[in-house]
Amino acid sequence: MKKFDVTHLSGAPSRLCSVARWALFTLFVTSVPAFAQTTVWTDATGDWFTPANWSAGVPDSSTTAQINNGGTAQIMASGAAANLVELGVVAGDVGTLSVSGTGILQDGGAINVGEGGTGTLNITKGGTASDSDATVGSGSGSTGMVLLDGPGSTWSNDGAITIGENAKATGTLTISNGGTVSSGGTGAGSIIGHDPTSSGTVNVTGAGSTWINTASLAISDAGGIGALNITDVGVVSSGGSILGAFSGSATVTVDGMGSAWTISGDLSVGDAFGGVGTVTVTQGGQITSTNGFIGNGSSSTGSVTLAGANAAWTNSDNVYVGGNASGAVGTGDLHLFNNGTVGAAAITVWSTGLLAGKGFVKAAGVTNHGMLAPNEIISISGDLTFDATATMSSTVTPDTADEVMVGGTAALDGNLNVTLTGGPFIVGMQYTLLTAAGGLNGTTFANVSITAPAGVTAQVTYDTNDVFLTIESNGTPTPTPTPTASPTVSPTVTPTVSPTATPTPTATATPTPTATATTTPSATPRQTPTPRFVPTPRPRPTPPPRP
Repeated sequence: MKKFDVTHLSGAPSRLCSVARWALFTLFVTSVPAFAQTTVWTDATGDWFTPANWSAGVPDSSTTAQINNGGTAQIMASGAAANLVELGVVAGDVGTLSVSGTGILQDGGAINVGEGGTGTLNITKGGTASDSDATVGSGSGSTGMVLLDGPGSTWSNDGAITIGENAKATGTLTISNGGTVSSGGTGAGSIIGHDPTSSGTVNVTGAGSTWINTASLAISDAGGIGALNITDVGVVSSGGSILGAFSGSATVTVDGMGSAWTISGDLSVGDAFGGVGTVTVTQGGQITSTNGFIGNGSSSTGSVTLAGANAAWTNSDNVYVGGNASGAVGTGDLHLFNNGTVGAAAITVWSTGLLAGKGFVKAAGVTNHGMLAPNEIISISGDLTFDATATMSSTVTPDTADEVMVGGTAALDGNLNVTLTGGPFIVGMQYTLLTAAGGLNGTTFANVSITAPAGVTAQVTYDTNDVFLTIESNGTPTPTPTPTASPTVSPTVTPTVSPTATPTPTATATPTPTATATTTPSATPRQTPTPRFVPTPRPRPTPPPRP
């Protein structure tokens, strides 16, 4: 084999060694990551682009920018850049960054608002900021606040946003008056209220105000406290979402016509290991999701309230109250008030679940293993099936009865508990407790319990389509004593007078023929006073009984 001869290279072997050393140096330099330089804000309130306002000059895409001195850096033009932005780095530090108007900040790394101290990020009047991911209220005891306000004001995050991350951290994100936040593009889920004792709040309010979170959203996923408030036509979209896990507490409020939360996945309210989740949708607010779970985890508690006309939670698949597809797990309540609406392909109320109130259930089928408690009327568009463990409760007053109206068939079983309150109740009055357009198919409740005021008796009856409650006489009605007293007085007086009059003439007449004619006149005058006693009518006492 021919060997590679290096002697023909100019400079001989020493030249080759120099080249080799340079190549190795270049390889080393390019292989070792450069450490980003840190520049610290030194001014009170001033322009980001002024070199004198920074300890090491204006930040660029390779620089960490810190604002800790209580001052405010203002970005009011395009071109601002950084590798990492930190506002309020350690306890006691305060830092504010303002991006407004035509201001644009491009941050190749993260933005940490309140890392250990207090940090504020304001993006207003059409300002724009972008980063890889962000935390708002990051370190222990920190406070972070972010405001997006006004049309065109935009905050874009390739990854996740965490609001209220570590212990005792507090984070608040407010999107108002047309501001927009986007996150989750890399698939990383966002979190509101993460660790125990942390607290996170997101407020989305005003027409055009939007949070687009393409990945999952966890509100209190590891013991923290989290809140999402969508009001006044605010809109949020997210991937699958959980509320309350690992003893954490989460609340969601969607209020007002046009306010909406669109979930491209499942919604679990009260998720795992003692988590508590509460959802309240009012006055036309809307939530949509794929499946809904209320009380989905061991020892968890979930509650969903839909109140007011047009307030609705719509699911393309199923809803499980008090558990999941496998069965009962946690405790779940689904409340309808003032014609709120829940929709799903099918709804299952497990033994640890409650469906209550006044409103509409739009589902092909509802299966009740737990408690169904109408307050006025619950209207179910499809079929209703009661399991042997199920209970329906109804309260009846003299004027109203709580009722379930079923658009399909009703298969009855389990328990019916009826409570009568108020009064007076009219004997013969009939109340409808349940009606099924498709019929009862001969089914009845296995057990009926009626609680009524003293002196009131009622019975549950059935026909082809209905379950009725009828008020009946209890056997000793209040008016009964009055007619009993009248007959008692009447017979007593009549027989007394009648026998007295009859024997008197008979006794007088009998001795008259038997005795001598002389005796007759003598006896006659003496007996004359006797008739006086008869007319003196003892019957005169008869008038007292008239009253």
